[in-house]
Amino acid sequence: MRRKIGTHTPRSIQNFRSVVVDDNNVVKRLGSIKSNISETSLRENYKQLSFFKKELLKKKIGVLSLIFPKSWMAPNEIKSAVHEESASPIDQAISGSAMLLFQTYDSGKMTQNQRAMHLDL
Repeated sequence: MRRKIGTHTPRSIQNFRSVVVDDNNVVKRLGSIKSNISETSLRENYKQLSFFKKELLKKKIGVLSLIFPKSWMAPNEIKSAVHEESASPIDQAISGSAMLLFQTYDSGKMTQNQRAMHLDL
């Protein structure tokens, strides 16, 4: 089931939309999408990794490193890991998720303030 979150009025129109997917079959099908990881993303998210479950519980923020390939765990090897990796399904990262939340962006939508700034009004 897909649900849109929030309501839009002319004054509060946003250029993003939140979509929740809570249908198990759809979540499983989305898991077959293949994706590459960028070096920038790995470097930025490395700081959020916890290497042990106790560490994650203590920090209360971040991600447990066990779901990622070992080649992503060494900061000095990230560049070569990215270039050697081929696109892989995202199912490992979303395995066990009951639902997914997506944020989509529409650059064509503007609030009244954005429109006024764009048109120099």
